Amino acid sequence: MSEWKSVKLGDVAKITMGQSPSSSTYNEFGNGLPFLQGCADFGPKYPIKKVYCSDPLKISESASILISVRAPVGALNIADTKYCIGRGLAGILGTSIDQTFLNYLISANIYKLESQSQGSTFAAINSGDLSNLSLEIPETNETQRKIANILSTVDEVIEKTEAAIKKYHAIKAGMMQDLFTRGIDTKTGKLRLTIEEAPELYKESELGWIPKEWDVVRWNEVCERVFVGIATSTTKYFVNTGVPLIRNQNILENKLDDSDLLFIRKDFADQNNSKAIKVGDILTIRTGYPGQSAVALEKHTGYHSFTTLISRLLTGYDSVFYCYYLNSEFGKRQISNLQGGGAQQNLNVGWFIQLYVPKPAFREQQMISESIEGIEKMINGYVQESSKFNKLKTGLMSDLLTNKVSVNRLDKHIMEKG
Repeated sequence: MSEWKSVKLGDVAKITMGQSPSSSTYNEFGNGLPFLQGCADFGPKYPIKKVYCSDPLKISESASILISVRAPVGALNIADTKYCIGRGLAGILGTSIDQTFLNYLISANIYKLESQSQGSTFAAINSGDLSNLSLEIPETNETQRKIANILSTVDEVIEKTEAAIKKYHAIKAGMMQDLFTRGIDTKTGKLRLTIEEAPELYKESELGWIPKEWDVVRWNEVCERVFVGIATSTTKYFVNTGVPLIRNQNILENKLDDSDLLFIRKDFADQNNSKAIKVGDILTIRTGYPGQSAVALEKHTGYHSFTTLISRLLTGYDSVFYCYYLNSEFGKRQISNLQGGGAQQNLNVGWFIQLYVPKPAFREQQMISESIEGIEKMINGYVQESSKFNKLKTGLMSDLLTNKVSVNRLDKHIMEKG
């Protein structure tokens, strides 16, 4: 293994503590340097430029690490240009250490600064805390660069994957806009022409312009039954192994998350048998994110839920189609209106069953569902890939930045990681 040594951050980097300039020098017209008072304008990697300063007092050089020194202590960004920095930030620029390596090293050691933060009103760190931050680094810049290159390569893959996720989410949003207003012609398997292209294909309704073949119905006309899951206190019935209980945090958009489930005693579940979940039921959150819905799969049959809305659809209505509709902008807007715009109010059955929903032919419902599911699978594939590479990065940072694994043995290491 290469030789490593202990250093203080102040020994290998220039630290610039921010100082707030006069507010009379602020502007939004690009006069001077972009100004950052704190981390409020941090982006995923680089800051978002909103305000400029014509007479900066403290400047963070391009490529510097920007670190929040006031609550929240430790938030990080990279300076993609020179910035005027206020008292909420500091800039860190390596003097005798590879800058990219330093970026990763600071990120891996940020917990030390967080534990040092002090102040009765809000947490803060000072220049001494930063200068005295203890770090372990390879003695040679060549080793530092190798480690930085490896981590940067993984980061590039993660960034590309997350860009693809963002791209396909935008495509999905546009697709859903079209599918829930134009539908699919079951003869051609394609979207109907737009209303501008073929106005004769559409009619006005409570939901706006919709295809002539569609009807509009209330939610209670779609459902055999709409009811609330177990609403009494369940704490005394919790067990380590029993009947799974779905809570709000398990209901994601269009998916039930089976992790972190609670379990209730079977005899208590049996007493509430009328509230047990069946395959195809749509589970909807009532508060917090009211209207967010997911469909119960075969494996969820017999599960219970805690204070969620459960909609059991009639024959001829596709649960997946209507779940997508509830989670679409059309469904969300209606639910917000039903609540009078109150996002934190409980969504009750009386309001919910008044929801207007489209009613295409059953086959068209299925075709619309299949179209959305296709792009959802693509997005989920990228999400899984992103998760895999994020885990790889975490492992590599843990090993390479602590000298647990020599950079020269990395090929073998990555193969072992899978």
